[in-house]
Amino acid sequence: YTPNTPGDALRYMDNPTRDGYSPDNYAERLQITDDNGGVHGNSGISNLAFVLLVEGGKHPRNKTNIQVPALGIDLAGQIFHRALTTKMTPNTNLAQARTAIEQSAQELSPGPCAKPATSRAFAAVGVGAAPAPDTVPPTVAITSPANNASVAAGFQVQVDTADETCISKVELLVDGSVVETKFEGPYAFTMPTTIANGSHDIVVKSYDT
Repeated sequence: YTPNTPGDALRYMDNPTRDGYSPDNYAERLQITDDNGGVHGNSGISNLAFVLLVEGGKHPRNKTNIQVPALGIDLAGQIFHRALTTKMTPNTNLAQARTAIEQSAQELSPGPCAKPATSRAFAAVGVGAAPAPDTVPPTVAITSPANNASVAAGFQVQVDTADETCISKVELLVDGSVVETKFEGPYAFTMPTTIANGSHDIVVKSYDT
């Protein structure tokens, strides 16, 4: 944008107000007649929602205190692309965009936590309310093998987990180290055949929003 200024840009998706024009919160949106109602500046609101969905975190200027979980660039990109190409029109407003992106998250997500994550991303930039906080931890248990069981190399660890909102991931830990992570069920883990003979501590951790 200005080649003689290192790091300068026309738009800053992670901190939209840095360009001196774009808002990063719906309450501060541009309500003007120029630029088709300030469409390019107002894109800062959804730009920031996207960055929060990718990287996780909170509003950079603390306009809200909503924590957004990170989905990563690949899944967040697929969700936004699906909404843009299959659900939105040139007249879609930000509230409708949130709904379209939530629907896309529900359709594409490898686990059921992507939809509440998109809801939190838009709520963080002032578009609608945040979903109710998830205050109940998930339940999780190893159903097989039994405690203190003797097993052969390559055995399976069967896990039962549930939550009233969603399960985002389940980790298998052996002797304190994560050896595998699953983002959707069924939650069955095959132990590596390289595990040494002897006693080992096997733990599973289940995560919600």
